[in-house]
Amino acid sequence: MSNKQLKFQPVIGLEIHVELKTKAKMFCRCSADHFHTPPNTNICPVCLGLPGAMPYPNLKALEKTLLIAHLLHCRINRISRFERKHYFYPDLPKGYQLTQYLYPMGYQGYLEVEGKRFFIRRVHQEEDTAKLKHQRLKSRLVSLVDFNRSGVPLVEMVTEPVFDNSQDVVAFLKKLQRLLRFYEVSSCDMEKGSMRLEANISLRPEGSKELPDYKVELKNINSFRFLAEAIDYEIKRQTQLLSQGKEVTQETRGYNSVKKFTFSQRVKEEAQDYHYLLEPDIPPVYLSDEVVEKVRKTPDYSQLIGKWIKLGWPKTVVNNLLIRQGQLEWWQELETTVQEEGLDRHKLGHFLLKNKGSYYLKDISKLIARFKEDEKIINNVDQLVKVVKEVVANNPKAVADYQKGKESAIYFLLGQVRYRLGKVNVQTTLQQLRDVLTDEKSKK
Repeated sequence: MSNKQLKFQPVIGLEIHVELKTKAKMFCRCSADHFHTPPNTNICPVCLGLPGAMPYPNLKALEKTLLIAHLLHCRINRISRFERKHYFYPDLPKGYQLTQYLYPMGYQGYLEVEGKRFFIRRVHQEEDTAKLKHQRLKSRLVSLVDFNRSGVPLVEMVTEPVFDNSQDVVAFLKKLQRLLRFYEVSSCDMEKGSMRLEANISLRPEGSKELPDYKVELKNINSFRFLAEAIDYEIKRQTQLLSQGKEVTQETRGYNSVKKFTFSQRVKEEAQDYHYLLEPDIPPVYLSDEVVEKVRKTPDYSQLIGKWIKLGWPKTVVNNLLIRQGQLEWWQELETTVQEEGLDRHKLGHFLLKNKGSYYLKDISKLIARFKEDEKIINNVDQLVKVVKEVVANNPKAVADYQKGKESAIYFLLGQVRYRLGKVNVQTTLQQLRDVLTDEKSKK
């Protein structure tokens, strides 16, 4: 069978980096807050990789990494080690990155999304790099380095190559983002770079179980939508090459979100290119039974979320609004009020969704009062529309006169509505009449 007749199946794996929410950096005690701070102000000899600087790990960061591994149902390495991952780039002052390669914190995990189980290869701790800023300075193109981000605690999650379409990829990433935000281990803010997405894509003949001998990495994409677009484009590009009997180059590619295409950046490195070496200045990390048991007692996310959905709250409302574990007490108080007053959870939920971001700090009694007022207005409008339609249906002559251009006919209809309802808002009622009359005219 020729390549033109072959059908191909995508093979996709993900690498996700998230910055942890900690006060200090990973291997020193400089502030980890690098957003909107003056360049190169949160730094020390460790951040700058100066000779003789000694790293010492951030315990809180290690605990959060352990929690992520647990949330992703990983097997836990009770002893993990840090290694030096060597490569040269201006944002890496030491010439290597401290990471966990042979001894990650967690491995062989999974995340279930909409009934599908996607397997996780590893969850490991590392440090972030400095940030490069490319700009023009006195007519010269220069690259400036801000070391505020250098050393910020970073966790990398690597999936197995278990995806075959961009829709599943996005669903997985959205679930992962909700999970990490809920337990407040990371803000996962992609605009700020605290969650970064990479995908490895290759194609194999449909029905084959063998992994392809190449992969193309899509790197540093900061949007679920852009990642889906990039994956779909790359699948089409590789399909076209393979159908023509050509090989696909193993490389790292970027994505142009304006022109909607991927482009080559560099030849993709292999693990051996990094010359991993055990870090001699950091001893092994031993996890005690007490620490592991504490993490294992963390309430299960799916059960916590499922409880509210079973009570009758809309799934979209729960997923979009119950975003932090610390909000559970507020929600429990709200649920108690709902039960006492017999409120409609569906309507109240969508009222909260409509006012997203403005209600968690509110007193619940004031919130419920606002909801009832809003419902009263909606109900009044619904009643008005119902009566307007009935008046129009019952007065065909006045309707015909209005359609012929007799403007005064609409005031006769207004009088009929007022007769039925009593006091009404004149301008609102006239607008409703005009809308219904316009619909009636369009039907003819």
